[in-house]
Amino acid sequence: MRLARFFSVLVIIAVAAACDGGGGGSSSSDGSSSSAWSFTEDNVDFGITNIVSPEAVRLSDGSVRLYTTGEGAISVYTAADGLTFSQTTASPPMGSDPTLIQLSDGSWRMYYVDHASGSGEIKTATSPDGLTFTTEAATGITNTTGTQAWGVPDTIALPDGSVRVYWVDTVSGSSSEVIRSAISTDGVTFTEESGYRTTGGYVDPVILKAEDGDWVALFSTGPGLGRQIIYVGTSSDGLTWSIESSPVITVSGGNALDPAAVDLGDGSYRVYYIATTGSDSFSGFYLSSGVLARR
Repeated sequence: MRLARFFSVLVIIAVAAACDGGGGGSSSSDGSSSSAWSFTEDNVDFGITNIVSPEAVRLSDGSVRLYTTGEGAISVYTAADGLTFSQTTASPPMGSDPTLIQLSDGSWRMYYVDHASGSGEIKTATSPDGLTFTTEAATGITNTTGTQAWGVPDTIALPDGSVRVYWVDTVSGSSSEVIRSAISTDGVTFTEESGYRTTGGYVDPVILKAEDGDWVALFSTGPGLGRQIIYVGTSSDGLTWSIESSPVITVSGGNALDPAAVDLGDGSYRVYYIATTGSDSFSGFYLSSGVLARR
């Protein structure tokens, strides 16, 4: 969910929140045997609503920290069991769409979209504990098209120490969104990689696995393609992606978007995503989750 769109429906969200008990609607896996993956809902009502673009990180003690975007601010939640979240006191930068990597010294670098300069640019902030951040630098990745369909970055630290960032963009002459990428040797200054990682309207990438010859990611479809649903994608290099033909996460009567995930250590992943209580892609947001595993 691009934050500019989120801002445009804040009034609608406020009205919906007054009537919303915190997570109506039901979610289900697609159940198609053509997928190499299965998804099992946690069926937990987190009571976390009116947020988009979550980022999930698993800490050394096994707890999960969730960074979310809501009404122009990034908020932080923590759950010892990955399911029972409480809001955590933190001082993240002002902006949206956070994505984090942990550095070799145990500190954290957050990549986020800063809207203060206009249509948006990706900046970095650092933190010794992942809670109190200091703004660091601009990455050089900016919204050159001025469209609302831009942002939602995801970052991955590669084995050679470089960092790749993926983000959603649009291109002239096409109504479908694309995903671009850029690479950096220092984690701050990025060089855009040629071509597009995906075309055809896939958005909101989150990389689950990045091993030589074996990459796995989740992608949502964009709101311009009808009801939003989430697919698994695979790649040998993180650049050329193949998207499975059957969705892995759908929401009955609503939308599934903005996936985030943590590795559970047994080859499966707990996926956190945004669902909507109805068919409108821009209102009724609530947090949902489930476990993704190979069949």
